[in-house]
Amino acid sequence: MNLIVKIIRSLVVIGAVTIIGGILNMFVNSFWIGGIILFGYVVGVYFAWTWGEHKRPPNSDNGLLRGARMLSASDLSNLVMSRHQRADLQIGGVPIPWDFETRGFLFSGAPGTGKSVAITAMLDVIYPRGDSGFIADRNGSYTSRYFNPDRDVILNPLDARAVEWSPLAEMQNDYDADTIAKSLIPDAVGDAGEWNRYAQNVMSAILLYCWKNDLPNSEVVRLAQQAGMEELAKIFAGTPAIGLLQNDKMFGSIRGIVSTYTSGMNRLIQNAGRDSFSIKKAVAGGYGEGEARFIFFPYLADQMKPLRTIISAMADIYADSVMVLPPSFDRRSWLVLDEFASLGRVESMENFLTNSRKHGGSAILGMQAISQVHALYNRENATSMLSSVSNSMILRAPDAETAEYLSKGFGDKQILRVMQSGGSSSNAQGDSSSSNWSQQIATERLVLPAEISSLPDLCGYVKLSGDLPCAPVRLALPAHREAVAQAFEAAARPAATAEPPERVKDTPEQPGKPAPEPAPEPEPEAQAEAEPDMPF
Repeated sequence: MNLIVKIIRSLVVIGAVTIIGGILNMFVNSFWIGGIILFGYVVGVYFAWTWGEHKRPPNSDNGLLRGARMLSASDLSNLVMSRHQRADLQIGGVPIPWDFETRGFLFSGAPGTGKSVAITAMLDVIYPRGDSGFIADRNGSYTSRYFNPDRDVILNPLDARAVEWSPLAEMQNDYDADTIAKSLIPDAVGDAGEWNRYAQNVMSAILLYCWKNDLPNSEVVRLAQQAGMEELAKIFAGTPAIGLLQNDKMFGSIRGIVSTYTSGMNRLIQNAGRDSFSIKKAVAGGYGEGEARFIFFPYLADQMKPLRTIISAMADIYADSVMVLPPSFDRRSWLVLDEFASLGRVESMENFLTNSRKHGGSAILGMQAISQVHALYNRENATSMLSSVSNSMILRAPDAETAEYLSKGFGDKQILRVMQSGGSSSNAQGDSSSSNWSQQIATERLVLPAEISSLPDLCGYVKLSGDLPCAPVRLALPAHREAVAQAFEAAARPAATAEPPERVKDTPEQPGKPAPEPAPEPEPEAQAEAEPDMPF
């Protein structure tokens, strides 16, 4: 039927010029005859052109009326480049506009699906570009790929290359004690929130005292975990913490919280103090001009539990430091937290994701399950926080709840669906059949939860900021590189010393480097090296 219709239409078009020319000649000889023939021709053309349309269903393809859209990766790439002039980064071959970089990135997926692959592809561009950043580096994969000792620093105190660091080095004024105390002991969800606030008051008083008296980390730890009530009463005088000493049982509970959150400080270089390396100073460019530095915290899997409070505190201090930089469209300061929910609560995370854009800040976050984020930040705060991240790469979800959450994030589409109904009958006069077509407007998810749960490794969907459609993509492994540094070098020094040696003040040339020991430290028995997390 379609072939017949096409032939008829072709004949109509081919003969149109000849027929119209003849009609015009008739107009010259007889107006009425020419007019009648012209009218008949127009009617004939109409029926010839539309004949057969009723034989097929109207709008036989389900048409998108409005809502979320899906394009191919190549079509989305072309659309992005038609709107934006500069795009340095890419995810799965889809370019990321320069002005989208400060709107944050979320990579969600089960372990082994490709989050680190996508993040590495971005860092391969970000690092040599001269940006700055803080990277919590599980297994040291990024450290071994990028670390440059001439411009970067390592903060894991269990790594032999680490610089001295103390929370006291982040204080410049009295009120900084409150801010750093919240970095070390973040707010808690639910009933624990009030107790954590008590613990923050205690920690603030201890930090302020140690900062004013130029004391080292070892004294911060001792006062927080071991000092008696009588000694603390003198230190807490004139601070909100003094009232917490009136009830021994209550203070015992508060001290338990303080001890839990400061346990990671036992791993810090104990003689470090207010003159050691400062994250704030580094972010502000206080260690001299030149290339911006990256701060690496490489850690092994078995170091997560003892160090997670320190990692989250450092990440929080970095985020706060970016937020006080002068506004800049050209600066880029990256907070890179793969598996960020497993690192513990970063107190200023929501504020950073929401407001760091004008200061040049941006986050690259890796997430496994939405339940982890809800448990850490509570459901309402987590929703607000993640909604501030405008660019995302969705890989295979590890559970149904996460798949449902991510599916909702892609949005709904309203489509025009064509429905057919009909029947056939047989009688003495012969067989007969009939069919009816109807249209139905339906709303459905752009990407179903089941589609997200069944994605192959390295395959997912990219959703960029604004009104751009999403696209299915396949990640390519980054180019292989020879390691430029060890992923992790185990330190041989003890975690704490009873009598901390004299500390050295930091300089722009060697910020926070440990003071030289009278004798060289013994070589470690074995150098712990992380098993590579990525096949490149």
